[in-house]
Order: sequence, then structure tokens, then C-alpha cells
Amino acid sequence: MVVELPREKILCEVKYRNNSHIPQTDAVVELCRDESAGITQAFLITKHLDDFGLTAHDTKVPIMKIPAIVFLYLLGKAEDEGQNGKM
Repeated sequence: MVVELPREKILCEVKYRNNSHIPQTDAVVELCRDESAGITQAFLITKHLDDFGLTAHDTKVPIMKIPAIVFLYLLGKAEDEGQNGKM
């Protein structure tokens, strides 16, 4: 999934299962290596509430692993701020 905001382009890979590993050949990893893609942030969204941190991929844009509930909260917060003219 790609979330495009006025000043950001965010990639999201959703792995809602016990094993949330993504291979080096995954599209998210490839795009995070490509500076011309314009990616500003990348998330690996998981189902475990304690699943936080950076993945071990060597990319220009780090891939942050976060639980789905946290991602949805942050996305809603960004949308609210955008509608209120704060972004």
C-alpha cells in the first residue's frame, strides 16, 4: 500500500501473521533502496502489539516495524491534522 500525503510518500507492507519477515527482494525493500522513488517513510505493519523497531534491511529509507493498531492511530492522526490545516 502507498499512502501519499502532500509532502510524504509512505510505503506500507502488511504482514498480519506470526512471521512478519520480508525478503530482500520484496518490492518495499527495493523501493526503499531507490532514491528516485521519492519514498519518505516505510512501515512493516504486524499483528503483534510488542513488534516495534527497524528491520535488518540495508535501505536508504529505514523500514520501521510497528503493530497495526499503532499504524492506524498514526494514520488517523495525520489525516485529522491535514484536515485542520496543520500539515
